[in-house]
Amino acid sequence: MKVRSDRPDSEPAGQLGGMLDAERSQVVSEAVQLLPPAARAVLVMRFGLDGEGERTLQEVAGIIRRSKERVRQIEAEGLDLLRAMLEGFI
Repeated sequence: MKVRSDRPDSEPAGQLGGMLDAERSQVVSEAVQLLPPAARAVLVMRFGLDGEGERTLQEVAGIIRRSKERVRQIEAEGLDLLRAMLEGFI
């Protein structure tokens, strides 16, 4: 059985999706703030969470004065922590 909807996305179903996306974004933002400072800084720069745009490993390494490999490790650790915090929420 096919379900057909003639409602455009601007109507309630589309608005609900937008609200869920906004809520998820808020939860992720709050979780990022709970990360250790180095992981938070790296993830914010790498993924452009500060509105400054995404930065490369090399750019982040230069900013925080660590090797690219160390930045990659910090990023991986931060993402692991973030996944653990968000498990079941998203």
